[in-house]
Amino acid sequence: MKTSLSMIVSLIGTAGLAAPGLVSQAAELAKQGSFTGVYSWSSTGKAHEIRKDHVFVLGESTGTFFNDAGKGFLHQSSMWCAGAYDLRPDQPNLQGYCVATDAQGDKIALTWRCTSVPCKDADFEWMAGTGKYTGIRGKNKFSCSAPTYTPSGPSTGWCNWTARWELP
Repeated sequence: MKTSLSMIVSLIGTAGLAAPGLVSQAAELAKQGSFTGVYSWSSTGKAHEIRKDHVFVLGESTGTFFNDAGKGFLHQSSMWCAGAYDLRPDQPNLQGYCVATDAQGDKIALTWRCTSVPCKDADFEWMAGTGKYTGIRGKNKFSCSAPTYTPSGPSTGWCNWTARWELP
């Protein structure tokens, strides 16, 4: 599965690779580290009522990740996420995937999961990367704000990340 995902991330990344004249940060990225930051997002979705008090939602969000240091790992990266939300009063289950694209066009794919609404002390894990992120791994935590809904448009919110990475 890792090989297939790596190929998908590589194919997705091909369209967004940086021009050869841009300076690569590959030499500057440590083999391991930690960081905190905020993913600010806007999302849309389609909700389906399964039965009373049970709703299933397919959603998608886009936004930007801001490293709390104001620079460094993934700072100002473009984010795209998709997820499935099985919303039941006694046991919500939310899970999905995200792809972060940094200023040089390198990408990281991650998977996330949470069991509360909004997500609190939830988990995400690096799955694959391109360029300087090739071989990335690490298990991480996130917590999100309650979404702000607009009557005719997307919902908005943010998620705080506490994360580590390791590279080969």
